[in-house]
Amino acid sequence: MAEVGGVSISVRQTSIPGDVVDETHSAWTLELVGATGKVCTVNWRTFRKWNESRVVLEHHYDHQQSGEPLGEGDLRLNVLEPPTGFPKLS
Repeated sequence: MAEVGGVSISVRQTSIPGDVVDETHSAWTLELVGATGKVCTVNWRTFRKWNESRVVLEHHYDHQQSGEPLGEGDLRLNVLEPPTGFPKLS
C-alpha cells in the first residue's frame, strides 16, 4: 500500500533495559508521511515475556499519536477508469 499510495513509512525500535532475565521492554515509533506531506506518528511500548526463544506473553501500552491519521486525500492513488463501452462494475 505504501508504494501504491506514495506513503513513506519509518519504524524504529529501542530496547529498554530491565532487571528480569525472561522479560523485555521496548519502545516503538511508527511514522507515516503521506504524499501530501502530512505526518502521523504513533508511539507505544511493548512488554514481552519469554520462555526460551518463544514469546509467551506480549502486551502493548503507553500508546500516543501525534498528527491526524492519513486519509484518502493524503494518498497518491491513480485509479483507472474502465475503457469506454464497458459497464462499470458495482
